[in-house]
Amino acid sequence: MKKFYSLVAVAMLSLTTAMAQSVAPISKNFEVAAKKHVSANIKTVSTVQIEGIKREGTAVKPMLKAPKSKVATRAIAANQKYYGAYSSDAYETESAYGLGIPSVTGDLKVATFLPSGYFSNVADSKIVGMRFALTNPAIVKNAFIYAEDMEGNISEVASKSFRTLGNTSAGWTEVTFNAPVTVDFSKINGLMIGYTYTQVASGASARPISMVDEGDFIAESYMYGNFNTEYGTGWYDVGLTNFGNLSVQLLLENDKFLTNDAVVNEMIIEKNWYKAGDEMKYAALVKNFGAGTIGNVVLGTAIDGIETSSTITLENVNSGSGAQGSINLPADIALGKHTLKVFVKSMDGGASTGNTDDDYLEKTFYVYSKEVARQKNLVEQFTSQWCTNCPDGTTNLEKFVATRNNDIAWVAVHGNMGNYEDDFYLEENNYLMYFQNATYYPSASFNRTVVNDGTTIFGINIGSSATTEQINEYFKNILDYTTTFTPALATVNISGSYDEATRKLDVTVSGSGADAAKVLTDMGINVFLTESGLVADQGFSDGYMHSGYTHNNVSRGALTNVLGDDIKWNGDNYENTYSITLPAEWNVDNMEVIAFMSTKIVNGFDINNECVTNANSVKLTNISTGIKGVYNNGADAVETARYNAAGQVISAPQKGLNIIKMSNGETRKVIVK
Repeated sequence: MKKFYSLVAVAMLSLTTAMAQSVAPISKNFEVAAKKHVSANIKTVSTVQIEGIKREGTAVKPMLKAPKSKVATRAIAANQKYYGAYSSDAYETESAYGLGIPSVTGDLKVATFLPSGYFSNVADSKIVGMRFALTNPAIVKNAFIYAEDMEGNISEVASKSFRTLGNTSAGWTEVTFNAPVTVDFSKINGLMIGYTYTQVASGASARPISMVDEGDFIAESYMYGNFNTEYGTGWYDVGLTNFGNLSVQLLLENDKFLTNDAVVNEMIIEKNWYKAGDEMKYAALVKNFGAGTIGNVVLGTAIDGIETSSTITLENVNSGSGAQGSINLPADIALGKHTLKVFVKSMDGGASTGNTDDDYLEKTFYVYSKEVARQKNLVEQFTSQWCTNCPDGTTNLEKFVATRNNDIAWVAVHGNMGNYEDDFYLEENNYLMYFQNATYYPSASFNRTVVNDGTTIFGINIGSSATTEQINEYFKNILDYTTTFTPALATVNISGSYDEATRKLDVTVSGSGADAAKVLTDMGINVFLTESGLVADQGFSDGYMHSGYTHNNVSRGALTNVLGDDIKWNGDNYENTYSITLPAEWNVDNMEVIAFMSTKIVNGFDINNECVTNANSVKLTNISTGIKGVYNNGADAVETARYNAAGQVISAPQKGLNIIKMSNGETRKVIVK
């Protein structure tokens, strides 16, 4: 779009109950970081308050549950279906959880953007109408569909005006267009689906917008209005996406639609790593993509294409039915990578026919034999100098890290905010944020593990009603979950040398694990440099930039590909080496080398498989001593080779520095006097 702006979204959120162990405190303030809508000209220009309350999330990823229908909606024809980022009847019914922007009164538009690729299976359908849901009553002027072309321009596809003598009721409102519409999706970026409403200054009607945390993905949602005097009226990103999916759906019509068409819409497994013979818990969500109700659907399972005896039976499937099952892995299952498939085995007693390409989903899992000790945990903080809430988020993390026994490797990833550039921004930071779905500041990921659906990140600026003890417990629960989800399977040892005269830094990352080369086939090595004690400007919650703020753990860049390097295996041992000449302005006394082994990000990468199996860090000035971890296969480690400082093999201890290779893959450096 030609005029598409991003606002710092300050969400007025509250912690409504005391935090139980499994409940995460709510982040008090969100600030928009980066978006993936590539055609949008996004700028951070102002601050806008979104009034409402965000529901609390859980600190562990839940098993799937079927969507709950909130209201009975009209029956639609067999050749019709609702289609959007989510398609159930769910909408936000609790009045306190409705959203609005009471500081900007008057007529505003709100819409969700659905990319053209999302319509690939229904591209030949007619759009005959739409529906939208409100949490609280409000005056709605019209409902609309806009198309965004390849240059970002928008034009109206269809609209329907309403009488404005009174409020539109809460709940779903059905809209039928005067004539069906067809769209050539090959010529557009996507569709914007929404409505125009009158924003009032106070009362429940000031919070009419319904957002739900449900759907195939979280679509981007935008608002149209005059939110900033400098840029005027236009489309703005105000941070709605942080609250879920906007309650809007298209009504499609196609004679190819089946009355009953089972779709395995979502599938998860309890974790990604198992030992032979372990019980694997899984869950699946099935929807009827047709307009009817399927009496029963039997889901079957297969491991690496071989069907198992585990099945799930779902009854009365329409907008969505979910259930859980379990499989005992074979005792002789091979180490390494495997695939679990969940598929429609039968439907109403017979085989599934027609549109069967979406009758199954697959997930990757891994089988391992032995763990090693976890050396450190990776915490990646997403922050910006222009983020006024980030200092509080940093303070919360600092308090938590202080409770740990030096087991945190901390990398602060700085990003820009719209047109405002951060002094410590690196282009590669965009990749780190993009592949972890880091869309707001202040936030952080823990061991790059997806704990809530679709993202590895958590808000770290916690509601003011939470105590320090609750905040620390919140972070601990997340971290504990990530280490349960992914065991430590190989050591990450850091050694090397630094030449003060030339400022040349040599880094060796090495280690080993049981059957590691077989098990860790999708893992890569990452090596980052960080620097602390950097004094620069920083925005604060008073809305002003303050000078003299000390930025710590700032990423100075990666010695590896930012998405991970191939591991150089030699049997079950590995060793990767790197060199860099440090810029003169970097203070080596305040620098650390951070190394970790994580899922390598490649084409077809699935964020749900992302994880860090082990991490380590060492002060740059201490790198010559080496930071080691030990893999013990049950036998005592013995010396296998010894070298002098020049790297020459020696048969016995020599005076000076001796480098010793052990049978467990460990490298030791000792001084012989």
